[in-house]
Amino acid sequence: MEVTRECSGIRSTIAMLILSVMALYFYLRTAWRQGLFIGVAVALTILKNAARIVTSALLGAYVDPGFLYGRLHSEGAVVFFLFSMAILAPLLWLLLRGESAGHPAHVPAPATVSAG
Repeated sequence: MEVTRECSGIRSTIAMLILSVMALYFYLRTAWRQGLFIGVAVALTILKNAARIVTSALLGAYVDPGFLYGRLHSEGAVVFFLFSMAILAPLLWLLLRGESAGHPAHVPAPATVSAG
């Protein structure tokens, strides 16, 4: 088994990490919550790719070798990506509940104009 140019796991990993960094930048204020969220995202990325590789290898070895080179290899990471996002979304929601009320982390408050 080798990593091919068409590997969807690489694309979904990059997308998941970018979305995770954007979520913590825009929504989480405290450093420990940001660290926890990105730590879980990185761990999920590793687990997601491991599960995808094991699934592809087992299907290729015991069902049909075409699983190693077919659509599952080039497009199958979407299922694992959605599974990871289904874990990260509730985690983000829980972390947001603990944040102080107000605007999201990096959105400035509206400016006030003083007469003077």
